[in-house]
Amino acid sequence: MSVLNLPTRFDYTTIEQKWTAIWDENMYFHPQVEPHKKPFSIAFPPPNVTGILHMGHAANISVQDALVRGKRMQGYNTLWTVGADHAGIGTQVMVERLLKSEGTSRQELGREGFLERTWQWKSDYEARIHEQMKHMGASGDFRRARFTMDEGYSRAIRKVFVEWYNAGIIYRDNRLVNWDPASQTVLSDLEVESKEEAGHLWHIRYPLSEDPDTFITVATTRPETLVGDMAVAVHPEDERYKHLLGKTVDLPLTDRKIPIVGDAEVADPAFGSGAVKITPAHDFNDWECGKRNDLEVMQVIDLNACMNTNAPVKYQGMKVNAARQAIVEDLDAGGFLVKVEDHTFLPGRSERTGAIVQPLPLVQWWVDMKRLAGPARDAVREGRIRYVPERFTDEGVEWLEKDIRDWCISRQLWWGHQIPVWYDAEGNIAYVGTEDPDPEQAKAWTRDEDVLDTWFSSALWPFATLGWPEQTPELAQFYPTSVLSTARDILKLWVARMNFSSHYFLNTVPFEQVLVHATILTHDGKRMSKSKGTGIDPLEMAQQYGVDACRFWLSEVSMSGQSVRFSEEKLQNGQHFVTKIWNACRFMLMNLEDFDPSTVINLEKTTLVDRWILSRLKTLHTAVSQSLVDFSFPQATKQLYTFIWNDFCDWYLEIAKPRLQGEEREQVQAILFTCMDTMLRLLHPFMPFVSEELWSEGLRKIDPQLGSRFGAETDAEHLTVAAWPEVPESYTDSSSEDKMEVLMDAVRVLRNLRAEIGVPANKLAEAAYLGTTDTDLRRLLQDNEGVFLALAKLKQVHIQAEAPDIEQAAHGMSQNIQVTLPLAGLIDLDKEKERLQREIAKLEKDMMGLTQRLNNPKFVERAPEAVVTEANSQLAELGFQKQTLETRLEAL
Repeated sequence: MSVLNLPTRFDYTTIEQKWTAIWDENMYFHPQVEPHKKPFSIAFPPPNVTGILHMGHAANISVQDALVRGKRMQGYNTLWTVGADHAGIGTQVMVERLLKSEGTSRQELGREGFLERTWQWKSDYEARIHEQMKHMGASGDFRRARFTMDEGYSRAIRKVFVEWYNAGIIYRDNRLVNWDPASQTVLSDLEVESKEEAGHLWHIRYPLSEDPDTFITVATTRPETLVGDMAVAVHPEDERYKHLLGKTVDLPLTDRKIPIVGDAEVADPAFGSGAVKITPAHDFNDWECGKRNDLEVMQVIDLNACMNTNAPVKYQGMKVNAARQAIVEDLDAGGFLVKVEDHTFLPGRSERTGAIVQPLPLVQWWVDMKRLAGPARDAVREGRIRYVPERFTDEGVEWLEKDIRDWCISRQLWWGHQIPVWYDAEGNIAYVGTEDPDPEQAKAWTRDEDVLDTWFSSALWPFATLGWPEQTPELAQFYPTSVLSTARDILKLWVARMNFSSHYFLNTVPFEQVLVHATILTHDGKRMSKSKGTGIDPLEMAQQYGVDACRFWLSEVSMSGQSVRFSEEKLQNGQHFVTKIWNACRFMLMNLEDFDPSTVINLEKTTLVDRWILSRLKTLHTAVSQSLVDFSFPQATKQLYTFIWNDFCDWYLEIAKPRLQGEEREQVQAILFTCMDTMLRLLHPFMPFVSEELWSEGLRKIDPQLGSRFGAETDAEHLTVAAWPEVPESYTDSSSEDKMEVLMDAVRVLRNLRAEIGVPANKLAEAAYLGTTDTDLRRLLQDNEGVFLALAKLKQVHIQAEAPDIEQAAHGMSQNIQVTLPLAGLIDLDKEKERLQREIAKLEKDMMGLTQRLNNPKFVERAPEAVVTEANSQLAELGFQKQTLETRLEAL
């Protein structure tokens, strides 16, 4: 097929489908275990099967795929493990919403029926997620895709639970937990979001039992918990209260007396009254205070966030908010309410449902974190796990060394890994095992109905996906994994858990580097969320702008570690860049059909322009190669854009066009071929589709042996498995780059002069004059006259010691070069002056009208602020336009 058969337009939709199928058919992304090859592996953070992916996921796909494609081309045996997470709470909430819309519920379906329906949900969404990833060009091993509830993975979960249980690391205890009354399950600390909200602070009198006219005043944001108070705490050294220690107060609205205790941990003499109400059953600090002071625990709020039977009869059955209002009214009526203040507080809310979390005492399963944290913490502090950017190191290890608390791992859900524990008729633990008990024995036992926290299973992701606990060949070659790319918000939730799990079971780090990518926000700065409907479907953007355009922008911004607002304008720029690449390469291919690929670039026969572009190619190669080591993708994409669009297309190609028609054709072809091959290989990790099409269907048609270049093990038929390019050190030529910059700056001055006086872009000027007394500089200009003829739209260029004094001419300076552009024949000076004067007069009239409007006090006072701001912006813009036209007029 002739390269001329490449279409004039890059049809990204057709080409994306074509190459996705070819890559899959050839199983390029399904590596075999080859111990002699250097491994590079990534475990893709498994998306939740709660819905489709959004642009945040696309950002992570772009980053990881760039790394994987680059390392694959560099000769590594690359494995990119993909899969999905069952997302216990999230998925159950979504399926329950679906059932509700259908007029049923999980209770009506029963556990088995509900699980069957949820597995169908999983199947549908997992397939859609995988299709999205493939559409985005993800070179993951989908033949080894894993799910956190598949059979092999479930065996790994059972093994971990049983081993930790037998070691005493997992235990069962009645402790205070975070309870989500909406989803009816326990949450971990890290699944509770705390944001400032407007509320109130109620100041309440607690009368002394022995002297009811004497009060201790306490302040609370949750007066409904008062009826569960078990003490009032003061600082033991607070002179105001030392004499009251051991005495009691009458608890308002109840018939109970509670003690006054000394506790320096919760009572601060400098804050408020210095006295604090203690409700052990409904506050984490109070729970610890209760243990220190041997207080009873009385729960007054139930699982539905209603007052229970331990509360006074009047309030029983009330929702928390209703009880709060009733209790405050009764406190006021009884003379116990001192005052109410507006107050900003931090209520904990469920990350999934948004419901206010209730601290409740419940019997749950726990992990003793102090037994696990040490090796994981040391791995980070000793640099065996490196965080990029480095500033995330402290955040990544903080949870493992500061105020570490035991981890509640049981969840009151149906969807998930059911806890492998069976109880006898008395409720005692009868069996814990990796296999289900004998059916006959199990008849007398009851299995624990709870499931394990989702993060318990995902904590095993890097090694369970490789077949652990079996000692598989994949585990031997690809573990520890090389890089983990993830978002900052799960450094504690997930990354730390993988760290300590890997150290316990495999005695090594789970990954060598943690790459923290940027968070992609919506246009208006909101967090993208599938459940909240604020996610932007990457496939919609890909269908509009092409995958390559999307990936190039995401690669550019994803390594900042900061939040980045989504921008369709940036995707449009990416699309323009793809078009530029396509058109430039297509032009080159048309001029390479007669090229002999064995032709070698002879540096001794090259021109300054040739040496300059080859030096710039070496700089590009260094930057992009380094990006695969230090993740400097913004630098890599910037260098690719600058080289391809500016250096190569706007400068070198334009200079090369006339040279292709003369004696230099063969050498220019060799340089074009080398540059195109190298830049397509370097571009491939970031723009896989356009680079693959141009390389495989273009360049390789010219040189069928192209795939065997750069020490490739085999003759690669396609770019995705071709070798990473090599660029000789001899191409580096800083002197040529400096000299070329002088020429380019002079061309820019000439172009600016043409633009300022309104010369049509395609009109040739008869001549231009470049004057300099520097003989070396003059020789440089003379040796490269062709640069000015090709790039400044000139018929002739005169280079001399001084530029002539021409009356009707535009003048400029480029370093110490005088630039003169005669105007005769370029434009009709009189007509152009008249036109400019008319435009300036119109602008002045418009500016006068806006100025009068803005000087009118009534307009400024009455008009909306946005209208006044817009008027000022218009005035500034008109002033800029007027100044530009006046500069042009002055030049004439």
